[in-house]
Amino acid sequence: MCKMKIEMRGFCMSREVAQFLHDISSPLAVLDSIIGTEQMDSVQGKDIAGLALKRLVDITTSFRCMEKGKKFNRFCVGRALQEIISEKIVEHDFQNITLSKTGPVTRLQVSEFGFKRVLSNIINNAIEAISDNEKKVVHIALKCDKDSVIVKVSDNGKGIPCEILEKLNQSSFSWGKTRGQGLGLSHARTYMYKSGGNMSITSIEGVGTEIRLIFPLP
Repeated sequence: MCKMKIEMRGFCMSREVAQFLHDISSPLAVLDSIIGTEQMDSVQGKDIAGLALKRLVDITTSFRCMEKGKKFNRFCVGRALQEIISEKIVEHDFQNITLSKTGPVTRLQVSEFGFKRVLSNIINNAIEAISDNEKKVVHIALKCDKDSVIVKVSDNGKGIPCEILEKLNQSSFSWGKTRGQGLGLSHARTYMYKSGGNMSITSIEGVGTEIRLIFPLP
């Protein structure tokens, strides 16, 4: 029994380490792409580097101190989305990420770090899924009303087959990536559940994919 507990503890830790390494890859890629370049000397470059460093600090802090039972501060959803979009533009050298907003400026009282982590992973997936056509676009739509905050991330990529969509609920299932660990969507579902919201995925092969995150407001 003791041996089994030790083995299970080791498995959980390896998953946590894998998630940590998965999360820091994006801000590290941003820093790697601009440090030592002319962009780093610009105001925009310094701002982007500052955001990447802040993300690394947030990720490290979260890994060291679990957020169980923590009461979260409210944060501006639109600002958080714009910060992640700025990161992705630099990380992937990809300019075709658009953001539209409907409704009043809204603040959420959930884990801001978790929110950014989920959006980072989903946008990464969307960019990597886009086909080689010249009109490739990732669009993020933010809709706020009195009852909920809805974030939709859509792409015009290759889409996901129906049989694969069913498997995306599995914690370790990854599709369409050569080095996928299945951590992104698994964590997104867990985060949305803990935040009292839900996530849905719709996709049509050859047309694209949309992931919808719904956060109910109190």
